[in-house]
Amino acid sequence: RGVGRVNVVAFDPYNSDIIWVGSPSGGLWKSVNGGSTWTSNTDLLPNLGVSDIAIDHTNTDIMYIITGDRDAEDTYAYGLMKSSDGGLTWNPTGLSFNLNNSYRGNRVLIHPNNSNILLVSTRKSGYGETYRSTDGGDTWNLVLEGPNLVSMEFNPSNPDLVYGITTGTSKFYRSNDNGQ
Repeated sequence: RGVGRVNVVAFDPYNSDIIWVGSPSGGLWKSVNGGSTWTSNTDLLPNLGVSDIAIDHTNTDIMYIITGDRDAEDTYAYGLMKSSDGGLTWNPTGLSFNLNNSYRGNRVLIHPNNSNILLVSTRKSGYGETYRSTDGGDTWNLVLEGPNLVSMEFNPSNPDLVYGITTGTSKFYRSNDNGQ
């Protein structure tokens, strides 16, 4: 019973009572009792916008949030943040932006078979950029420029296939080489 918009909801892969919610300008919120009560510890981050959440299915203490507001542009992204202690603390990864650059975070994915492989889609002034990391977010390669991929998913039966969709013209993209 509050006021505000939510960008993303994520569940702990092994405990459905643990729910994470990212808001466009209100930070990251956690419930450990199926949504009855909520807490947040992200008030001191440089920006309170959260566009997407990814939880490592092999170690749920490892989590990522892509910052900013992908939908209504309420907040800009300062990059991808990583937690190694189940969301208690957050640290920047190698994918960081200056808030003045007007980036927006869209999506963060963790490869289903290799949690060191990450994909992140962003946009700046309507222009999309998709990045790929093979070392858990320390270093990144720009793998796609132009399309603003607002949603991406690995194919569950073949993670070499990655699918993405844009806004506006709603174009569909596919990578056959694991997002490379």
